Amino acid sequence: KEYLTEKVIGTLRQYGFGYMKIDYNDTIGIGCDGKESLGEGLRQNMEASVDFVRQVKEELPDLVLENCSSGGHKLEPLMMSLCAMASFSDAHETEEIPIIAANLHRAILPRQSQIWAVIRQKDSLKRIGYSIANTFLGRMCLSGDVTELTSEQWDVIERGIAFYREITPVIQKGMTKKQKPKVKVKKIKIKASKKTLKAGKKLRLRAVVTPSGASSKKVKWTSSKKKLATVTQRGYVTAKKKGRGHTVRITATATDGSRKKASVRIKIKK
Repeated sequence: KEYLTEKVIGTLRQYGFGYMKIDYNDTIGIGCDGKESLGEGLRQNMEASVDFVRQVKEELPDLVLENCSSGGHKLEPLMMSLCAMASFSDAHETEEIPIIAANLHRAILPRQSQIWAVIRQKDSLKRIGYSIANTFLGRMCLSGDVTELTSEQWDVIERGIAFYREITPVIQKGMTKKQKPKVKVKKIKIKASKKTLKAGKKLRLRAVVTPSGASSKKVKWTSSKKKLATVTQRGYVTAKKKGRGHTVRITATATDGSRKKASVRIKIKK
């Protein structure tokens, strides 16, 4: 710790650095030797790392810290609570960048996530627009052949930067929500313990929706003859005296727009 204090904190202070990136990509395996277990050795190693970062922040409060996400078991809530930013991935030029960046919101805040748009001289305007749009999921960072681009290529970048400035409040304070694809109802089946009912009595019907993963399983209950029998939106059927000797059709209709429905006939006893 004394060595690190001298070499790291001392150097930062001596030369007036305002920014430090913590980068470490070695594979440290399942743990460390020297303790009662490999896991406990690893825990103490990481605890000491966090303590040193805390010391850096205490002695150099104006220093901006970037946490590299690509190794060293550091991309976790405790370490990220001490760092201003994290470089989101080493996969800066893949087409899957928006997927990686969006899923990273599960681990760190968008305002902490540095998303790199690596622009190449050979890139089409469409590709440059795609790369720039990816950065809208976090902190915009540019790299690549930025000094060798044409005016047309720079026009796309500058328009992206202008839009990015408009949405920064969302990136700073917004919330990320996962939007699942809507799964509509394919089939409804009504379960009834019996299909006859005495006047004045109640019967509970249940609607079983398929598939089980439907986005909405809500149904609307209706009666074909309300004067003879009514049904609540919880599926409770009540037979009336006027309905003695008659049959009423009770229908459950999906409310998700699929128009799927199912019916059951209830006979009211005399």
